[in-house]
Amino acid sequence: MRRSAVIANATSLLGLAVLRCPARAQSTLPHVRVGTINTTDSSASPIYGVETGAFRREGLDVETIALPTGGAVLAAIAGGSLEIGFSNPLTAATAVAHGLPLVILAPAMLYTPKATPSFMCRARGGSVRSGADLLGKTVAVQSLNGELHLHAMFWIDQHGGDAKSVKFLEMPPGAMVAALKDGKIEAATIGEPDFTEHKADIEAFGDAYGGLMPKGIGIGGVYVGSKPWVLANLDATKHFLRGLVATARWANSHHAETAKILATRANISPETVNTMTRIIYGDSLDPTLVQPLYDVAYKYGFIKEPANASALFSDAAVLWREAKLA
Repeated sequence: MRRSAVIANATSLLGLAVLRCPARAQSTLPHVRVGTINTTDSSASPIYGVETGAFRREGLDVETIALPTGGAVLAAIAGGSLEIGFSNPLTAATAVAHGLPLVILAPAMLYTPKATPSFMCRARGGSVRSGADLLGKTVAVQSLNGELHLHAMFWIDQHGGDAKSVKFLEMPPGAMVAALKDGKIEAATIGEPDFTEHKADIEAFGDAYGGLMPKGIGIGGVYVGSKPWVLANLDATKHFLRGLVATARWANSHHAETAKILATRANISPETVNTMTRIIYGDSLDPTLVQPLYDVAYKYGFIKEPANASALFSDAAVLWREAKLA
């Protein structure tokens, strides 16, 4: 089978393995290392689960480990130094297509019109207002050929511009702000907390994620597990999912409490956390919420074969049913 067929076909070997394995009583479930992207609200639900005891109540000893990018998280999972971790859906799908022994387990962050994780930004007082204003201009993204690069291209094309005419540069958020102020770039995709921390110098003129929400909501992040570890630890995986869902539901309605945790763990000022756009976490499994992203990724050449979200989430669907979450 070609590697690309991993994306397109709905074969679920893990699902079959789960169905064939009866639940095992375990007095002590294993230590689980979970990767986050730095300590950001987008990937912080496992941190909240640890701090509130949600995973302990499921019998798990969960340790969160902060890494700089979703790619680094997936590499750590594939290399055996993490069991589970956060990534964006596009990076996860690409990794699976390239044969890495990974399985998508659950949605992480969601995006909605009121809870977008990233903005199209200009220098404060700048003249850029639409995609048409970016013809032949320079736009910064955190990762070339990454998900926000795709979102930026799609947004530009949907707002009167031509993404093919734009020069995209890769740079970290702090450097983006300086480059916007100095006029070295015309726009950048910047998320929280950087957006709120630098509001004196930058302002939003568009929602980087907004064009890919035909249902008004989309999946902007997923939790991915090591397939060998999951197969060997099915009960632990199901307990992790239960803890993750319980944490998502709690965190979505307890922003004051999570703000205190995030400010302490991420060393962000309480004022910033309390005024920035907060993340909504997924507590149900709906592959249709990420399919538009995969369709646009294929159209723009970010992936070489069409991606089937239901196929990519098929193993998770079985686990969620076994865990009585779906």
